[in-house]
Amino acid sequence: AAVRQNGWALEYAAAPLKADREIVMAAARQSCAALRFAAEALRGDREFMLAAVQHKGHALGYAAGPLRADREIVLAAVRQSGSALGCARAELRADFEIVRTAVREAGRVALQQAGYELQADQYLQRLATEAGRPMRLRAVLKYARDLREANLKAKVDLWLTCRNDGELHHW
Repeated sequence: AAVRQNGWALEYAAAPLKADREIVMAAARQSCAALRFAAEALRGDREFMLAAVQHKGHALGYAAGPLRADREIVLAAVRQSGSALGCARAELRADFEIVRTAVREAGRVALQQAGYELQADQYLQRLATEAGRPMRLRAVLKYARDLREANLKAKVDLWLTCRNDGELHHW
């Protein structure tokens, strides 16, 4: 029950509790770092870790070594948090599909954790730049462009009115 309030309480739990799937998952939902105190058997359990990374992608960092090389688990982790790519094994950081998914989620942060060949990929660089622009910024830029166009139109109308003795003519 204490782990539902604070995942770090798992550190002080008895060994049988550290091996209990429900208790450890409750702790991981509070803080994926609590997985460092989980029993090795759970950290090596594929189903358990898949569920953990689907909730918090960075739980991948606490998975047993072979699971960090499991394509399905890594893909689930980067879908949830693109920066979890850094926790994957090197061969999966060179996998185009995994890196593309991570870059869509986390932008340049994920691209910096990819294999060197993929870091140089122009498509992924462009994707990282796009992913780094929040939707709000895009909306503000569109608003500014529309406002600038409206101001320009008003200035042209004023100029045309002055040039045509007070009459506004559009040609």
